[in-house]
Amino acid sequence: MSIGKRLEELINYRNTNVNRVAREAGISPQTIYGIIKRDNTKVDINILMALAKELNVTLDFFSGGPLNVDEV
Repeated sequence: MSIGKRLEELINYRNTNVNRVAREAGISPQTIYGIIKRDNTKVDINILMALAKELNVTLDFFSGGPLNVDEV
């Protein structure tokens, strides 16, 4: 599964929204929407680190790993 799809599912799982995640992570909502809409498979590591921190997962999650921090 690509990064965009995993990110979208994680945002839904966390019962939050793109605007809130963007604000808390210091990333523009357009960047997050772009990752999701294009279903990106490559994303800047700094953006991924900020998203992982805000959504409480490891970077490994975006490459297909489990949530790790609080398993589903």
